[in-house]
Amino acid sequence: MGLSRLQSHPSLTARLLTCLWLFLLPTAFEAQTLATNVPLLLPSAIAFDSQGNLYIVETGNQVVRKVDTAGRISTVAGTGAQGYDGDGGPATSALLDSPQGVAVDSSNLYIADTHNHCVRKVDLARGVISTVAGGTVNSLLSRPISIALDSKGRLYVADAGSHQIRRVDLSSGIVTTVAGVGVQGYGGDGAQALSALLDSPQGLAIDTAGNLYLADTHNHRVRRIDTAGAITTVAGSGAFGYAGDSGAAVSARLALPQGLSVDPLGNVYLADSANHRVRLIDAKTGAITTIAGDGTQGFTEDGATPTSTPLDSPRAASISPNGRITVVDTGNARVRQISQGSLQTIAGLGAVVPPGLSIMGPASISYGSGSISATLVSGVDATGPITFVDNFAGSTSVVATVPLTSGLALLDTSQLPAGQHTITASYAGDSSHAAAQSAAFPLVITKAVTATILTVSTAGLVSATSVDAGLPVLLTAHVASATKGTPIGTILVSDGGTLLTAANASIAGDLVFSTSALGMGPHSLYAAYSGDSNFQPSTSPTALFTVNTPPAGAVDFTIAPTGAASRTIVSGASADFTFAVQVQGNLSSPVTLAATGLPDLATASFNPGSITPGSSSASFTMTIATPQTSLLDRIRMPGVFAFLLPLFALRGRRGRLVPKLFVAILICSPLLLVTGCGDRINRGVGGNGGAPTKSYDITVTGTVAGQGGTLIQHTAVVTLVLQAAK
Repeated sequence: MGLSRLQSHPSLTARLLTCLWLFLLPTAFEAQTLATNVPLLLPSAIAFDSQGNLYIVETGNQVVRKVDTAGRISTVAGTGAQGYDGDGGPATSALLDSPQGVAVDSSNLYIADTHNHCVRKVDLARGVISTVAGGTVNSLLSRPISIALDSKGRLYVADAGSHQIRRVDLSSGIVTTVAGVGVQGYGGDGAQALSALLDSPQGLAIDTAGNLYLADTHNHRVRRIDTAGAITTVAGSGAFGYAGDSGAAVSARLALPQGLSVDPLGNVYLADSANHRVRLIDAKTGAITTIAGDGTQGFTEDGATPTSTPLDSPRAASISPNGRITVVDTGNARVRQISQGSLQTIAGLGAVVPPGLSIMGPASISYGSGSISATLVSGVDATGPITFVDNFAGSTSVVATVPLTSGLALLDTSQLPAGQHTITASYAGDSSHAAAQSAAFPLVITKAVTATILTVSTAGLVSATSVDAGLPVLLTAHVASATKGTPIGTILVSDGGTLLTAANASIAGDLVFSTSALGMGPHSLYAAYSGDSNFQPSTSPTALFTVNTPPAGAVDFTIAPTGAASRTIVSGASADFTFAVQVQGNLSSPVTLAATGLPDLATASFNPGSITPGSSSASFTMTIATPQTSLLDRIRMPGVFAFLLPLFALRGRRGRLVPKLFVAILICSPLLLVTGCGDRINRGVGGNGGAPTKSYDITVTGTVAGQGGTLIQHTAVVTLVLQAAK
């Protein structure tokens, strides 16, 4: 749009300048805005300072807000972008990642920066942010969710990922563990908290005596650590559900309790999140009662009595300085307060459906597929994104932020895990549209259907139905699904009721298994996939397979050379002979091979080394490798000895040779002539220039075990003619 066009449309120019102002100076704008006119996205925790200012952790928007005593809202930490950055600078320029806990004293604001695995501090006088625990500062944290301050300047952290409670000495920065061994579970009541088992603790509060209360969330209990370090359960039997109001709190049923607070009298307030209630544990009687929420997940307008008002997954409850019970109604995107006998909204637009914003789609979708849509109906196209929020398994999170296109935003549901989901769409507004939020949309993601296929092959044949005894059988199992994602779990391959093998199915969904141990007769082979949290189990059709019985009749074989049965080579070379084997009947063991009649120092090798069962005909090659010899090698050792004997006879008394050596030579010359003739060497005129040759008949013997264990042997003879090297 050109400058001249802007000048010709002053109202449009003013609107654009307003949008730019709101984008660049959100804090200045918010400071003049009532908290009930600003949408909240996943409010999860609150804390009051001594002056009555309320701090709200807005998890979905990655910020912490402040509502002053006049009801005006401003941002005190975070830019709205997800990440980790900004230490040493203004807190409003820092990046947070899914913060979920907050605590405040007279000088500082502390934030559980959950997905950055650290706790950060905002100096309220200077507005500067820093990290005080976790990250690279000191001991590592794992998903810190809730924090609480005691009167001695120590910060307690519910470290949900490590299933422990940590304590940070703010003066020294030293981090110590005060509860939990770091293993997920339940146990340890009546003993020291350091030896107890916790499961994803997500709420903390400290009473005036210094006792620490914790929401042991996935154990569905509230527990207390006294000043001596001993741990006990004060509410919850451990069974998931709702029961026990007006009775002993330790016998009641809770459902994913989260945020806690304690009033000056020692009464404990807890957000019983999955029961959509806020409950009170009386310090004197130990009884539990509901003080807000009717147990229905939903929303009704302000004004009804607290126990008749639906809530949606409340995450925290606190007491204001003037004694009012304040509730974070997370799923309804509000902070509400019990005032004059009814619930009143003090921050957030709430989950009332404004005209035009709605979610549509099927009520049930198979895992790894599908989508739902959010539609914003307006006379003028709206700009900006739609944020989709999912409440699943007691936890609420942003699953996607999708730009509007012609008033429509599609949420790809293929990444949502199987189970019951509650999806809400939120729109932040633009220059011509107010902020809006849809009604909760229930969505069931069903497990995806799988198909397990077993293929049986042998001897290169796919989908074989039989094999001769002793031959290998190859079994290939595959788990397939028409949706996205890879099935994990276990594949089992069985023969009737006998397990043959098992393997993890997560690598391409395949299992390959080879066996030669199937017994003779029929077999019923099948593969079974166990299923996982997102995929249904399945079993392949049964493959009927037979291992053939050996045919009747005597077992025998023949062996004979093929090609030339005689080879002539020079000493030091090698010769190959090929043989054919014909089998009658069904061999139960290999035919072993051996050779005799070889030249001195020669070796024989066979390829293959034996004839394996399962074939009616086969072939093999025998290679004869010979050592290199010459005419000089033909002098026999007896002749040499005869030559040397007279020399020893002529030795004198002192062991010296007679100087007249020629006498010995004359005596031994006839012996040399005799021994130099070799051992039956035929001197011919052909091959190797007339070098001497020798012929060897080599016998090849095959041996196999026949019926009854008797040995069957057959032979074949070939000839090797060996010429001596010059």
